[in-house]
Amino acid sequence: MKESKDKNQVTRREFLRDVSAIGLGLAVAPLGFNIKEAQAADNNGKIVVATSESLTDGVSVNATVAKMLLDNAIKSFTGVNNLEEAWKSIFPSLTNSDVVGIKINTLFRLSTHPEVVAAIVQSLTSIGIPENNIIVWDKSDWDMTDSGYTINRSNAGVRYFGTNGDYDNKIYTIGGQSKRLSKILTQMCQHIINVPVLKDHSISGVTFSMKNHYGSVDNPGSLHGNSCDPFIAELNNTEPIKEKTRLIIMDASVGVYVGGPDGWPQFQYNSLMLGQDPVALDYNCLQIINDERKKHGIQPVANAKHIKTAADMGLGTMDPNKIQVTQLNIQAVDSKDKKISTWGKIKL
Repeated sequence: MKESKDKNQVTRREFLRDVSAIGLGLAVAPLGFNIKEAQAADNNGKIVVATSESLTDGVSVNATVAKMLLDNAIKSFTGVNNLEEAWKSIFPSLTNSDVVGIKINTLFRLSTHPEVVAAIVQSLTSIGIPENNIIVWDKSDWDMTDSGYTINRSNAGVRYFGTNGDYDNKIYTIGGQSKRLSKILTQMCQHIINVPVLKDHSISGVTFSMKNHYGSVDNPGSLHGNSCDPFIAELNNTEPIKEKTRLIIMDASVGVYVGGPDGWPQFQYNSLMLGQDPVALDYNCLQIINDERKKHGIQPVANAKHIKTAADMGLGTMDPNKIQVTQLNIQAVDSKDKKISTWGKIKL
């Protein structure tokens, strides 16, 4: 596997800011706090990329490093240096009964890594969310099991299960088609964290945060015409997805730049990416895929037109002048004591 070498280069699409070391302490807080709702509109175009070459070993992910990247990314994204308060600021008025859904991608050979999900779960429980109020989900139990997740529908622990054909009766019109959404999304969860993966797609061009919700809708196979446009954009414009999504955490540990979505991982990107703007995040990831394709003499992705459609709908921005990418580099982790040994600043 060839490792990506040039993630730290500054392009005209990116505005990179120096970052310094920040604390990694966790704190547990009771629920019932009243938080001012995070204004996603204020974060249009805002992306944080946390990178460590220690994140992956082949296609395996180091859970300790994943947690370190997530901790520092959420503090950078929110501008809150206290980890507990940073996570609280993501959720609007979280209550004891609220359920947080973690929408993963478990289709084909590159799936959301369980280690990344474990880091998110640890963060959520650290602010007092009960384990059983967290649902990790995708389209089917079978796909999740095949990707290394253990199904749990019990009243104890974090719940892991698929929709398995259990869709809400409410009808949404997606590209002229009548569609229903997963009851996990519409009825069971008050908040959604979207955790997609980094890969190209033979039909839609790429499959990142917005296309990840093809696992949230019934019969997504019928939404693949015209390079999935306008289907992807209109799906993400539905009220449950648009109003409940609090954060996108891209598992960019490894990626597929050609042959997706059913290809084996082909390169290491060693990063987690955070944002609340699905258009900006997907546009940024498109540049990453195209940069990798260029290294291998492959033409850029030509059919990811759903990103522009989503931007035209007002779901986010793909204007390079409005996309701000903050790059955090964590240089090394001692495998014996799991402490950060050195921090690097971005060199402009």
